[in-house]
Amino acid sequence: MTFQVTDGVFPTPGTDAEVVHVTIADRAPGSNLPPVLEPLSDRQALTGERLSLRIMARDPENGLLTISSLNALPANSSLDPGTGIFTWTPSYDQVGTFPITFIATDPGSLTDDGELLITVSRAGVGPAPALACEEQADQSTGVVGMGTDPGDKSVAYVGFDVPVNVQRIEGQLSFALAPVRDLDFYLLDADSNVVTSSASIEQPEAIVYNTPSPGHYIWKVVAFTNPDTANFAIDQQVCVAATNAVDAPRPGLRFAPAMPNPFRFSTTLRWTLPQSGPVRLKVYDVAGRLTRTLRDGWMSPGEHSAVWDQRDDAGRVVSAGLYFVRFEAAGKSLGQKVVLIP
Repeated sequence: MTFQVTDGVFPTPGTDAEVVHVTIADRAPGSNLPPVLEPLSDRQALTGERLSLRIMARDPENGLLTISSLNALPANSSLDPGTGIFTWTPSYDQVGTFPITFIATDPGSLTDDGELLITVSRAGVGPAPALACEEQADQSTGVVGMGTDPGDKSVAYVGFDVPVNVQRIEGQLSFALAPVRDLDFYLLDADSNVVTSSASIEQPEAIVYNTPSPGHYIWKVVAFTNPDTANFAIDQQVCVAATNAVDAPRPGLRFAPAMPNPFRFSTTLRWTLPQSGPVRLKVYDVAGRLTRTLRDGWMSPGEHSAVWDQRDDAGRVVSAGLYFVRFEAAGKSLGQKVVLIP
């Protein structure tokens, strides 16, 4: 089959086509085919922060699947065999890379499996781009159709191009009516291969991909469960380095938007310093009372980050609502709002 897409531009529309080969084989009546586990993308996690993802699989006969693991799950983690939801809050002594092999089993005991690597870093550290960069923000909106589990799932796509010297891609998928509506979020390359994904039970879904190769990329939105058509928004930040030369000038002061925002368990704040100096990063409630001091001291130039885990300076979990983050550095004071949802 040949599929063709056109932009409809008058008088000479641009087109592209691709041939897809479909092989049809005979099946004996009542025969059973093995389930298919959806591709698994390696994940990054932080100590003390809850990681939640869904292991997805489909059965050709639409049978109910059971999700299990081949090896023992890490301490403090759990896997629901019916929904495939895996949750884990790594402890501070669980820094490292953990391979987990997940298995999908159908009613006829046929299986499919795949391995996932979860790399745990200490909170506030995490992987960083190779070069300092400047954020370029954009937002896309779209509509995705209905989805059922198990059953058919509608898909929507939003494409974008990544130039050279991009150090990081960040995307945040927002939609209404969670958890009744559950949309999953993927980043694909130009060949539609999954680069990374966010299929969690939280909302919004967030993706961070460091040091991508230049080229065309695609955001993919999947209606995992959706009773009706749904509007969604994708907030995108592409961090571009001016040059990779050794003598490149340092970027100016930068305080990036919190990711994710709104958030339920934790949000990450990132900033770039043009030079060494004192830094203060504090969180205040709507009454102006100091809630949490995240940073207060001398810092070196370059990119930095801090995680607010919805706790105050006494270690107590604060109530949901609106909070203000004040960032002071290089003789300037910058601020932004964050929303903690219940």
